[in-house]
Amino acid sequence: MRWLQVGGVCTLCFCASLVQASNLHHFAAQLSLAESARQPLPRVSQLDSELDREHAYKIQDLFVREILRRDSIAGFKAGLTSQQSRERFKTGESVSGVLFTTGRRTGRSVIMRSSFHSPLVETEIALIVSRPIRQPIASVAELRRYIRTAAPVIELADVGFVGDGLPSALDLVAANVGSDSFIVGFPRSVNRLDLDSVTSVLRRDGAIVSEGSASDVEGGPWESALWLVNQLVSRDIDIHTGQLLLTGALGTVLPAEPGRYVAEFGSLGKLSFDFR
Repeated sequence: MRWLQVGGVCTLCFCASLVQASNLHHFAAQLSLAESARQPLPRVSQLDSELDREHAYKIQDLFVREILRRDSIAGFKAGLTSQQSRERFKTGESVSGVLFTTGRRTGRSVIMRSSFHSPLVETEIALIVSRPIRQPIASVAELRRYIRTAAPVIELADVGFVGDGLPSALDLVAANVGSDSFIVGFPRSVNRLDLDSVTSVLRRDGAIVSEGSASDVEGGPWESALWLVNQLVSRDIDIHTGQLLLTGALGTVLPAEPGRYVAEFGSLGKLSFDFR
């Protein structure tokens, strides 16, 4: 699987065995139809008991390709970046998804609850790519050569699936890890920041609803970004200048309730939005 940037438009080339391709295309089409109709997403793990992580990412790639007919890539996200979250979803590895340009919001946005099924709000740190990445990165020290700035982010993910209970990790992967909206703050030089010591406080209508720190992301933001970059490159996905790398949730991931949200990230700054 490979995304190609051609004249500013992202396209996707797909290679899979003919035996698997028809089912994978069918599952991706079901996700795409549900997403377009703003309906709960199917749980692909319940459609085929033989589905594994590789298949789930191929479905995600096909699902993303459909969205790219009308959108473009703003970056990528790492999910399930703590041991606790992975245990909850019964998986041993973090997961990755694609961020789209139409999901990017500015500070002081008004975001409507009606556009979501099961919205979650979380505070995150984004690294911003300053040079294209097309090859594996050996270490955080090497990754730093590709990153000049970082920014605070509030992500509003949407994990609305058919049925009750938690989706599986495979369902999350196939459905692009709930990627929806994200608010990006002012970027600051990573040379002036100790990202591993960043803390976050999220308030709704003045009351603290979540507190977190960069240590909530296993290994810290840099290690999470290193995993994300290498996971993408292993799937032949190029990472372009200006794209975001969301490194995982700081503090508790909460169901988004109506109210006025303010997130403080210490040295990284502050973000706010209204959720109605």
